[in-house]
Amino acid sequence: LKWLNDKLDLTIVLITHEMDAVKRVANKVAVMEYGQIIERGTLQKVFLQPQQDLTRQFVGGSLAAVDTLKSFNLGHLEDDEELLQLVYDANNVTKSIIIDLYKKLQIEASMLYGNIEVLAGLPVGTLFVVIKGDTNKRQQAIDFLKENDVTVTKVDDRRIWNE
Repeated sequence: LKWLNDKLDLTIVLITHEMDAVKRVANKVAVMEYGQIIERGTLQKVFLQPQQDLTRQFVGGSLAAVDTLKSFNLGHLEDDEELLQLVYDANNVTKSIIIDLYKKLQIEASMLYGNIEVLAGLPVGTLFVVIKGDTNKRQQAIDFLKENDVTVTKVDDRRIWNE
C-alpha cells in the first residue's frame, strides 16, 4: 500500500485497528467512535499528542509511558520538580539535548521513560523527564527545549496519578 501511494500518487483509505500498519502506511489519521470522527490530523500529531481517551488507548505512546511510570511509582513530584513529555522530530533524535540543558542552564533532568517510534518512515522520539529547580529555572529549561525544536508538554501529576 505504501508503495502504491508513493509510486502512483494514489490516495488510499485504510480502515484498521492494527496500529503498526497505520504507522507504516499513513500520513494522515482519523479516529472514529460510534461512526463519528473524534480526532484527526497528521500521523505524528495524532500518535504523539492524542487528545481523546480512545485515541490514547489505540496509539499507546503516552498511555504506555504513563503505565510504566505508574507501575514503578515514578510520578510523584516534589514542589521543585516538574514532569515533562518531550517529543523530538527526526532532526533531533540523535541530539544530546538533555546534556545541553545541564551544560547551559545547570538544570537537572531525570529521564524516566524513553521511546523511538518510526512514523511514516521517520524516527520520532518521546522522552519523559523530571526537571528540578525553582519555577524560574524550570521555565528557562522549557524555553530552551522549545527553542531547540523539542515539543514540550507539561504532565500534570494529579491528572495521571490520582485518576
